[in-house]
Amino acid sequence: MWLYLLYLTTAAILTIMVLVIHEMGHWAVLRYYQIPVASWGIGFGPRLFTWGRIRLHLFPIGAYVEPGAGYPEAPPVFRIWIALGGPLANLLYGGLLAALAPLAANGDPHHALALLANFNLALAAFNLLPVPPLDGWAALVAFVERLGHPLHSRTKVMASRVGNGFVWAIATWAIGETAWPWLLGHG
Repeated sequence: MWLYLLYLTTAAILTIMVLVIHEMGHWAVLRYYQIPVASWGIGFGPRLFTWGRIRLHLFPIGAYVEPGAGYPEAPPVFRIWIALGGPLANLLYGGLLAALAPLAANGDPHHALALLANFNLALAAFNLLPVPPLDGWAALVAFVERLGHPLHSRTKVMASRVGNGFVWAIATWAIGETAWPWLLGHG
């Protein structure tokens, strides 16, 4: 049982590390466009801890960078690049890890690098889906706005409801597929 808890703890730490890489991509683009960051957060649900602009929440299954003043008024092309900053960071980091994996010794180091590379690439691909609240949706909305056809607020609200349900369903499935077998001793 302790070994399973060690696996889960390691998986949680690596997941948070990958999410931080992703959010640093958004942060870097926000800085490039000189848009302040209101807050950083790891996880969702009730807030456990706040340190300056950094927030830690109860459920460590996501992360966010909340843009500050100036973001809503930013040109659509800025918002497109801000939305794509996170997935691009994961693609770059995942590509680097994939390139380094064959150089690592066979066994655990090689498998760990390959696993982290795949996780980064999968997170980038998932976040590029045009579903709210994912980055692909934010980029699509800004792109449509750039074309001169902003979405109606009711359309955004309805898409957010459906998208949030989709994301929570995927997260629940993923946790069920990975965590429960380990906790029950079948992993």
